[in-house]
Amino acid sequence: MNSVQFYLWLIFLPTYANLVGGLDRWEGFVGNIVATAAYCIAIPIFAGLSDRFGRKPFLVASAGCFFLFTYPLLSSLVGDLGFWTFLLVSLVGTLFVSLNNAVIGTVFAELFPTEVRTSGIGIPYAVSAAIFGGTAPMASTWLHQSGGPLSISAYVMAICAVTLVTHLLITPETRARPLG
Repeated sequence: MNSVQFYLWLIFLPTYANLVGGLDRWEGFVGNIVATAAYCIAIPIFAGLSDRFGRKPFLVASAGCFFLFTYPLLSSLVGDLGFWTFLLVSLVGTLFVSLNNAVIGTVFAELFPTEVRTSGIGIPYAVSAAIFGGTAPMASTWLHQSGGPLSISAYVMAICAVTLVTHLLITPETRARPLG
């Protein structure tokens, strides 16, 4: 889920808003800078909170928020789009991404023993980021042409559904695990 959401919200969203909502490219650039700044601020805040409340609630919250709000957010970008609407959509999605990204690296480190941590995290993450994240803009463009924001949302929601089930049923809480 991490790669698709990151690439969709922090990389492709301004282009998408320009293509489907007529948002001026400069406004998309400025909105994306503001959203990226919010991302940089939110990450350490959510990471600090995860030390108190655990990692799993943030993972579940991110997947749940994207599952529930992707379609309303993407739908609001279609049509005559203004800067403030784009900024709101960008900020909300970026905060959802931040919920996940603030803890995912720590969760990965806490899941693997020291002997296999680098290969256990690096190889699967790089492969999945390349396959899913790297193709997210292309897939989103194709899905939009096939069925609009509902198709993109269905793709994201399917990923989030699998992620939610995984986090709820399989992913352990790693907050108290020793890193040794």
